[in-house]
Amino acid sequence: MTSEKSVIQDSIRQVKKIYEQVSVLIKTADDLMGEHGWEPEKPAVIFGSSAAVYAPRQWLPSVLTRKYRHKESINTVLSMGVLLDDVLDDMRIEEPLIIATRLSVKDTSEDFPYTNDNDDPYWWFMKSANLEAVGEVVEIDKPQDVYEKETRSLGRVLTFAVPLLEIESSDELRDKFVVKLLALSE
Repeated sequence: MTSEKSVIQDSIRQVKKIYEQVSVLIKTADDLMGEHGWEPEKPAVIFGSSAAVYAPRQWLPSVLTRKYRHKESINTVLSMGVLLDDVLDDMRIEEPLIIATRLSVKDTSEDFPYTNDNDDPYWWFMKSANLEAVGEVVEIDKPQDVYEKETRSLGRVLTFAVPLLEIESSDELRDKFVVKLLALSE
């Protein structure tokens, strides 16, 4: 039993270390995005977790997202998501990913109306992109056909993903992810 206790504790401690590394990655992305005027809209969002006893697979979060806004681009949201594991049974990944999404509204006179799951980057990537196309920017031509809720004012949706394990430094995060995410805003 002693070795089993050790395995359980070691596993939980390893998961905590992974979350600490993801935190550093998100804070580094915040700094890099901030250099270009894109500020986090609110604290990072943990998605896919639950405290319900009937949902033990969701006790540990598998997706962390962050939305960014620019004061000169009120109709655009850039977002990143760190996808550590499968979220739903129909959303399988082969490796952890960092996912980016650009959402915009067609009419710049209205405030961006979306605050829930339709602005989570993992959702757009997983529902709309070809998982074989990791690294490529994908434009979703008719987002209203993908998203079941009201999307009449939703304009362009662009998304891409980068394998998380390809990012080993802040320079790689900047070069492989942030530069590409910022390019989506142009």
